[in-house]
Amino acid sequence: MRKLILDDILSSNLAGRGVKVALIDSGINPYHPHVNGIAGAVRIGIDKSKCIYCSDTDLFDRIGHGTACAGIICKIAGEVKLYSIKVFDESLSTYTSVLIEAIKWSVENKVSIINMSLGTHNKRYLSGLRDICRRAHNEGIIIVAAGKQGKEAGYPAAFSETIATTSDGNCREGEFFYDETASIKFLASAKPRPLPNIFDTFNFHGDSFSAPYYSGLIALLKEKYPFYGADKIRTLISGGIRYDGD
Repeated sequence: MRKLILDDILSSNLAGRGVKVALIDSGINPYHPHVNGIAGAVRIGIDKSKCIYCSDTDLFDRIGHGTACAGIICKIAGEVKLYSIKVFDESLSTYTSVLIEAIKWSVENKVSIINMSLGTHNKRYLSGLRDICRRAHNEGIIIVAAGKQGKEAGYPAAFSETIATTSDGNCREGEFFYDETASIKFLASAKPRPLPNIFDTFNFHGDSFSAPYYSGLIALLKEKYPFYGADKIRTLISGGIRYDGD
């Protein structure tokens, strides 16, 4: 495992300007001090008749997980255009069909990056999930998906079309590591940004928070290299970025 030296890109004047990032999660509180507002929002779910719906109401983040992820992205790339796609309500659980619809919404709205700090082991709709991830990849959209090391990484992190991330105890906030021998090679912190007057042990933590660190980093790169897709971005990061400052 080696630490990725990204000081040149992280300390540059890049800020993710013009980069559209979709956050598929529990919603985003646009007024939170760690969030610089949002460009749009939608809620996607399943109604009582088992039909998928898209709505512009009830967008509130009741859990705080999506807002914590958004705060990480905004710290690294403060001028991204954030889009909240709410798929969780009072718990971090939803249907795979809802995730498929959320990615489809992102593709149709031409975002640059999709952050998925989540995963599923349900294989019932796996082919549909793979198909929409492949479509996003083919259209140049980068899906950053959190997962777990080992055989049970979860989906979509296990798909080759995504940039899979996970956490490692050696990673502090804002650090990035790469492990060529691991099933998931891109590593980051398991912790979101600290909250005032809240002990660290009471804040969120987990593999899911590795994804927004990379989404923020990739947003910087997409400002510099807007036509780079997942494969070129993956190579850039893993090889060590050399930013020329132009």
